[in-house]
Amino acid sequence: MKPAPRLRIPSTSGTTQAPLIWFSLVLLLNLSTASALVIDRIIARVNEEVITLSQLQEEGLPFFERLRESFSGEELARQVSLAEREFLDQLILKRLQLQYAAQIGLTASENDVNAAVKDVLTRNNLTQETLVEMLAKEGLTLQDYKDRVREQIVLARLLNQAVRSRVSVDASEIDAYYQAHREEFGRPDEARVRHIFFRLDPAADKSQQDAIYARAARVLQEARNDGNFEALARHYSEDGTAATGGDLGVMKRGQMLAGFEEVVFSLRDSEISDIVRTPNGLHIVKAEAIDKGMPRSFAEVKEEVQRRVLQEKTDKRLREWTNELRNKAYIEINLYDGEK
Repeated sequence: MKPAPRLRIPSTSGTTQAPLIWFSLVLLLNLSTASALVIDRIIARVNEEVITLSQLQEEGLPFFERLRESFSGEELARQVSLAEREFLDQLILKRLQLQYAAQIGLTASENDVNAAVKDVLTRNNLTQETLVEMLAKEGLTLQDYKDRVREQIVLARLLNQAVRSRVSVDASEIDAYYQAHREEFGRPDEARVRHIFFRLDPAADKSQQDAIYARAARVLQEARNDGNFEALARHYSEDGTAATGGDLGVMKRGQMLAGFEEVVFSLRDSEISDIVRTPNGLHIVKAEAIDKGMPRSFAEVKEEVQRRVLQEKTDKRLREWTNELRNKAYIEINLYDGEK
């Protein structure tokens, strides 16, 4: 069966700062027999509300299924335990936020919800009938889906009101951040690179590996003795770049294997490296041209810096606000028997 599409609910705050809220159409995938046999119980209390084990399983089921495909035995149990605590923490936070929204009278009207669902249908090229059929296959009704959409709208509005609306950035902050992080806003180093590649099987015995190293050393010596590197690459290289004379194109810092990259950017223009070993094999590298990145001017990056400062301040405000909610709430956790 094709994976369910991820459907986007539009922002309803009326401001350009409002986030695009993503909401999965299918919250329940294939419920396993094991989870169906678990006796439901209360695993947490958040003020006057409770969270049950089945709600936790529903929240994290797709992730739990992937864990079961990837791990087994004690490691599976450890990974599931870590994931359960993470998903429970998310559920607790969502309950706290929704409770606070109710206290301050923040809601989403039926018109808001219907408009959001209509937008989802349009963006995903679906009819309402198709959506209903997809939900039914997962044991959900259209009303179930609308209830979850309503929650997402309320949470988006709450975050705008409690967090984003209280964060601003002035010109002095932008300038100070740029001055303190200039290197992060520079143009990345670039290099036009050619190489000659020799396959080296890690399972090969020492004599076989020595023979390949000796062959590479002979080619390296020829390349340094005013040989035509491009012609040598066409003749000796054992990968797809042989046809183009070993041309790897223009590579930015961060796009290459760490050891290979370190060698590339240690070279001068037209310089040829010693033999470089990577997990792929042996390389002789020629730096056709090295372009050391330079810091971009403040005018070039001002908007980027502003976005970063705003994001960092928003994240900080969000952490402070969620901590305030937690500190004022009664929270009891009993995920595992005897835990408090």
